[in-house]
Amino acid sequence: MSTTEKREFTRVPFKTEVKLSAAGKTIISNKLQNISLGGAFISSEETFPLGAVCLLEIKLTGPATLLKIGIEARVVRAEEHGIGVRFSRMDVDSLIHLRHIVRIQSGDPKEVDLEYSQKLLEID
Repeated sequence: MSTTEKREFTRVPFKTEVKLSAAGKTIISNKLQNISLGGAFISSEETFPLGAVCLLEIKLTGPATLLKIGIEARVVRAEEHGIGVRFSRMDVDSLIHLRHIVRIQSGDPKEVDLEYSQKLLEID
């Protein structure tokens, strides 16, 4: 990550279907643009208002399983073509799967490990 980068966590591309739900509305998109230990950006023509608390569900598929990561998040960016969310709460299993995804997709797994151990506790 460059020294001018504002983001706290390494973002990686990851293509899979996601479901974002808030206030009785659900957005389903197969365009998860990027993800990190602290947030994600979902490409979508629909959006939620800034500050909305939402539930993000990320589908993980494998040869013999279908897993889902469930994360509580807050909308921090709402644009014409997408939604940026900051993660606020997730269960331990979801955190382990998320960390594994980001480590594998990043060019620097050691940096992701540092982010996990040193910065992740700062998420509110």
